[in-house]
Amino acid sequence: MAQIEADSGLRCGLRPCGIVVPFASAAERDSYPTAPWGERLDRTDLEREIPGLGPSWQAGLLFRQDGQIDNRRRLMRALERACAELGVRFQEGSEVEELLSCGGELRGVRYRDAEGGRQEITTATAVLCCGAWSAQLLPELPIVPVKGQMLSLQGPSNALQRVIFGPGTYLVPRQDGLLVVGATSEPEAGFSEGLTPAGQRQLQTGLAALLPEARHWPPMERWWGFRPCTPDQGPLLGEGPIHGLWLACGHHRNGVLLAAITADWISRHLSGQAHQAGEQAQELWRAFRWDRFRPVEAGPGGRSRLG
Repeated sequence: MAQIEADSGLRCGLRPCGIVVPFASAAERDSYPTAPWGERLDRTDLEREIPGLGPSWQAGLLFRQDGQIDNRRRLMRALERACAELGVRFQEGSEVEELLSCGGELRGVRYRDAEGGRQEITTATAVLCCGAWSAQLLPELPIVPVKGQMLSLQGPSNALQRVIFGPGTYLVPRQDGLLVVGATSEPEAGFSEGLTPAGQRQLQTGLAALLPEARHWPPMERWWGFRPCTPDQGPLLGEGPIHGLWLACGHHRNGVLLAAITADWISRHLSGQAHQAGEQAQELWRAFRWDRFRPVEAGPGGRSRLG
């Protein structure tokens, strides 16, 4: 983030405000998978950290090391300016329609520009990072969309200091008092656009359980998006089924969290520096191969191979 801010001259909106995870009981808290990395809270502690927290929450965990970033309003503006300052060219309004290959080798891409004209770019190397739409260009990829709806409310400035990560609903307070409420998870929706009454009711119910007073704050915005989900909810990284086409997709809920390390890994391979990462990093890289979900069959001599 510091590099983006230095290159762009803009703040990214990163706030190390800490995250509170509330639970109905101490037993639920203590069995939480990441409990060893958090501070244990009782009801009194919760009321100190989250004034106005709903009455059903009796225990919690505070992760002081975690925080938030204003990705929609600030990070993307800073990232776009930083890229422009470094010479990156954007083709706004263009849509890649086809990957061009021959003999399993990438040859280029065909795309439609903002005026509707069809163009081709000849290249032997490209990175596919089309999120939930990646499989539309490369059907072999096991990526499906999982729709999510969100909303925001305008609360008093500094009414909430910590992020609240509740079951099925999270609340993210911005410094100006805006409260972001998310998010539904609708794998059955496919690419169906638009808000739904059921989705908005789910958000309002979760909000009422976590922070009842916020139900009365004026609404500001409602929106939706599509997460790119794989069978194990892990990303697809590395070279894909076409030689020269590199994958950086399928990050599900963790796109912002994993964006920096994904870019670092991909750039190391494209620049021939992958060997500097070490064997442990290489093993981790292999764990995110695009074909890891394919069945394993017995090969010659009884050895396993990918089917």
